[in-house]
Amino acid sequence: MIKTFLLIFTISFFYSFQQISPPPLVKETFSKMYPGITSKDWNYEDFVYINSFQLKGKKTKAKFTIDGKWKETETDLTFSELPIEVQTVYNTNFNSEVSRAGKIERADSEIVYSIETLQDESILRIEYSGEGKQNELSIKKNKK
Repeated sequence: MIKTFLLIFTISFFYSFQQISPPPLVKETFSKMYPGITSKDWNYEDFVYINSFQLKGKKTKAKFTIDGKWKETETDLTFSELPIEVQTVYNTNFNSEVSRAGKIERADSEIVYSIETLQDESILRIEYSGEGKQNELSIKKNKK
């Protein structure tokens, strides 16, 4: 039993570091959206293919369904690159340092801006519209 568990664990561990090759439809959609980007940093999680790459000097992640449909693109930003309305609302409502900020473009909605901050032992993620309206708040345990 222990040997079987160790074998499965070892295979899973090494598989997680293998480079994922997405289906042709995913590659085709990515190439049309981001011509000239040749990133091979693909992952697959929660039934979505994710490509991490640099776009205009910014860390960017694009997500696609298995049939090649674009779901969203998240681009890292500095806090000062967020719309001033988002900065103002955040500074008014939260008194903590920003650990990460970004812009999220989704296929099925308007652009939103996200801010992550550490609160106690959790990561607080807040999403805002471009006008500074808070859309979503999520909390997850910080993996130290």
